[in-house]
Amino acid sequence: MRAAFTFHLLSPTPPAVAWSLVGDLAAVTEWVPGVTACTVDGDVRNCTFADGRTVVERIIDFDDTARSYGYSADTAGTPMTANSGSLAVAEASDGGSRVTWLAEVELVSDEAAEQMVPVLRSGYSAAFDQLAERLRR
Repeated sequence: MRAAFTFHLLSPTPPAVAWSLVGDLAAVTEWVPGVTACTVDGDVRNCTFADGRTVVERIIDFDDTARSYGYSADTAGTPMTANSGSLAVAEASDGGSRVTWLAEVELVSDEAAEQMVPVLRSGYSAAFDQLAERLRR
């Protein structure tokens, strides 16, 4: 079963400033709850969570000029067969920023989806709320 999550944020923060946070691949420690460490080596990002779990992501189509990138996470050991997404920062009509996060997962079964979708939705939402708060500073 496939599940998709879309989040949009309008912020008075200028796009270049918003991108300096969103586009800093290691800065997820500042806005994704539970991520305590993050390293980036080329197009591979390793995020470590407070519980010791590590998520390895491949960064795809990083474009500083367009202020966007995609990612695909390793799903080994999870009830997911795919986990990917993209983040983008665009200029809003008022000169502020419009930040968009699209995330998609494919789960191994309907039962896994029933358990995981609410958890994923909550986690993505908490991260995006934290990003919005961080951009207000």
